[in-house]
Amino acid sequence: MGNNKSKPTGVWASAGNILARIRRVVVEEEKEEDKIWNSNEYRDYTNCYAYAFDMLVHPDTGDKFRIKRGLEPGELSGKFSLTDNIMPVEQKAAYFAETTAGCELLVELVGNDMKKVGYEFRRCEEGERKSGEWKVALFVYPRHDWHWYREDLDGEWSHKQAQQRITRKVGTGPFGKDGSDRKPIYRQLGNDTPLNEIDATTGKPKTQLQIDAEKIGYPVFVDFFYVKKPSGK
Repeated sequence: MGNNKSKPTGVWASAGNILARIRRVVVEEEKEEDKIWNSNEYRDYTNCYAYAFDMLVHPDTGDKFRIKRGLEPGELSGKFSLTDNIMPVEQKAAYFAETTAGCELLVELVGNDMKKVGYEFRRCEEGERKSGEWKVALFVYPRHDWHWYREDLDGEWSHKQAQQRITRKVGTGPFGKDGSDRKPIYRQLGNDTPLNEIDATTGKPKTQLQIDAEKIGYPVFVDFFYVKKPSGK
């Protein structure tokens, strides 16, 4: 018997063609966006926070962020700066700590920033996604650093580590210097889908995104959030 598989016809064929066109559009838009973020003009002035919240420059002034620093949570609202000592020392210590209070302080600083520039910012658990919102995820490297991921239009995740180039489809490529020490973790859409690995803190299955964050040094998952730009920005 021959292996004659019939092709979809009618409404199924039309739906398949529409999805294929959408994917092509998304890919092209991502390529154009990557050219800008990865360019010499902007790459060294932005970081994960600026990228995840889609701020190539300051949304109010249009100025670039500090070279080799990017944007710090609390900076837009004048609540925090590593260089200007705006925040008290005890709060700086909590800022990067692996504690609920430290993580909540970080979220509060970001909330202050978004309010200052007119963006909407809320935890995903507070309700369904609204029109114009996109999802971001926050992770922490205790006592050292924080990191943001952004969900793209196709359901995949991307991020920008410090002054590096954007990484798309997080987890689908090799990790480490030569890629031999770490294998690809996932390839499917919806990369916050739980995997069969248990989080020692919560006792719940880790998500695919958690696993990737751990691999680049951010083991503490804080939460998922929705972000929305005001009109005109």
